Amino acid sequence: MRNRQKTIMRQSNVKSNMTSASKFWKNAGTRAAVQGALLAILSNYVEGDISVNATLVGKISLPMANLVAGAGAALINDVTHSYILPHIPQTKKYSTQESAVLSPLISIASLGGVLWLINPRLAILYGIPRIAISGTVADIGSHYIQDNFITPMI
Repeated sequence: MRNRQKTIMRQSNVKSNMTSASKFWKNAGTRAAVQGALLAILSNYVEGDISVNATLVGKISLPMANLVAGAGAALINDVTHSYILPHIPQTKKYSTQESAVLSPLISIASLGGVLWLINPRLAILYGIPRIAISGTVADIGSHYIQDNFITPMI
């Protein structure tokens, strides 16, 4: 009888872990889609619909390259915040400030890295200030849209 109870407890723990992981990936995926869409809209508004040569797929439009870069940056940011940052010792007093500072910085670095992977000239063409501004705006905007509109509806 006790073995059966232990087995049931283990199975319920596995189910709760699976649901938290699937919830994480669902939230990360929706935020990635929102951040990619925001960057695509922003680049279409600022740059227009021009084409760039991507490393792996050939010629694509600039908004599509920014959509992929924004989605990749959001996924890297969410994985970093959920799996890497909890292992870094931090004080409870400053944890929200650290998170508020690190989130845009991680987003900017990952956006620049993904743009460079798409086409190294694209990252150089944009430059650090434009990547920093667009990455920060898209990161903050995607958090705002997901927290206030998407999450309450799901």
